[in-house]
Amino acid sequence: MSAMDEQISEASEAFEHFIAVATGPLSLRELANEGWVDVAEDDSHLAVAALFEAQGSMLGSSAAFDGLVAIALGMDVGDWITQDLRLMLPTLRDRHLHDGKGIVLGRAPEADVLVLVDAGVRRIDGASVLVASSDAIDPTFAVTELSVQDPGGDFIEVDPQRIDRARALIDLAIAHETLAAVSKALAIAVANVADRVVYGKPLGSYQAVKHQLAEVLEAQLAASALVTAAWSDISAFNALLARGSVDRASRVAVASCLQVCGGLSFTTEFPLQSYVRRLLVLENLVGSRLARSDSLGRLVAAAGQVPRLEVARDLTRVSA
Repeated sequence: MSAMDEQISEASEAFEHFIAVATGPLSLRELANEGWVDVAEDDSHLAVAALFEAQGSMLGSSAAFDGLVAIALGMDVGDWITQDLRLMLPTLRDRHLHDGKGIVLGRAPEADVLVLVDAGVRRIDGASVLVASSDAIDPTFAVTELSVQDPGGDFIEVDPQRIDRARALIDLAIAHETLAAVSKALAIAVANVADRVVYGKPLGSYQAVKHQLAEVLEAQLAASALVTAAWSDISAFNALLARGSVDRASRVAVASCLQVCGGLSFTTEFPLQSYVRRLLVLENLVGSRLARSDSLGRLVAAAGQVPRLEVARDLTRVSA
């Protein structure tokens, strides 16, 4: 385990305790008070990996995207906090905003919201923002759907490279949270098949069950390596490529863990269903898998070649 991995594990454990005692989704102010914003300004890799892996493990949620985007755009996080600004994301499965509809993570906005556009940021008056719904397939994932009556508002021009970095950080953050949820789902499935006895033998001793869970671990390790590699050169392409591998790990985990755990896994009493719900939401956050594949293809077509992403040979670390 590298020094960075040790730092991430220690910080993630601290955030897990913070999430465990929180009474709801963490606000940007609360994250700032805990020092997360300062860490994010100095080392975005450490800040993103630690917090979002803790969220995936503990099924927590926060307004961390607000801080990530503010930092990536060169804006003052303190202004976001004092003015209670919130970042509006596209609705689930959408990569871009449509018909003035979007979502915010965490509590519902009480002031202006900001929207990322290709050439900058648009600030929308909070008076024109209506809360449409707060329902989600994952009740532990705080998401509020919004409808904007007047999609106009003040336009703030920002360097396009900063916009690309902000979007890449969002994708990498989702990737880290997904990997942590995959790890928890796998741990629950392994514990279940180890304890459950079928025909006088633990279910986990059967070769078919071993192979299915091994496929989950393989997909998780491969995705973790790509995510780590993407941090060495943060770009829209690398983030999308890493998240595509994470999507595969998520789908393999959901299918295999549900199957080996049987009907029990579909009950609300069994913890696996909570992580399955979280994984289904994360897969569709800021675009569906197909939308991201389309974006990745367009980037390759525009570049005229497939960029090379160097992946470390050491695959010993599994996000947890």
